[in-house]
Amino acid sequence: MARWAKPEVRTPPEHARPILVLPHTPAQRTLVVTLICHDWLLRRLRKTESQIWQMQAEYDEIDDPLSEEFLLGDTFISNATVFSRLQRRIDSTGRAFHRALKEFQRLETARPKPDPPPASALRLIDSYRHPSRRPRVCANPFAPRVIK
Repeated sequence: MARWAKPEVRTPPEHARPILVLPHTPAQRTLVVTLICHDWLLRRLRKTESQIWQMQAEYDEIDDPLSEEFLLGDTFISNATVFSRLQRRIDSTGRAFHRALKEFQRLETARPKPDPPPASALRLIDSYRHPSRRPRVCANPFAPRVIK
C-alpha cells in the first residue's frame, strides 16, 4: 500500500475543529459533513504542497549540486504547473468550505427558537439536582400509596 494511502491518512482526524452548534435538520447535518470533509481536504492539500517542495528539493540536490544556492526558486520554477494546479484546488476547496459555513449559519439563524419548557418540567429537573426535593415514590406500583 502506498505511504499516502494509509487508512489513518484517509480518515478525517478526530481532533478536527469543534462544532459549536449541533445540526438539527438533515440539511444542516449534510453541511456539517461537508465542512468536515473540506477542512480535512485543506489539511491534506497543505501537506501535499509541503511534500512536493521536499521531494523536488531532494531531487534537485542530486541532479544539480550547483542549484543549492537557488534551491527554492529552482524548485518553484520547475514545478510551476503543479503548484498552480494545487493552488487552484486549495482555493476552490476554501470557497466551498466558506459557502457551506455561510449556508449552515443561515439555516441556524432561520431556525425557530424552541418553546421554553413548562414550569413543571423545570421543577422536576430541579428536584433531581437536589435530592431533598425529590418526589417520594413507592417501590411497589401496586401497593397503596402512603406518602408522608
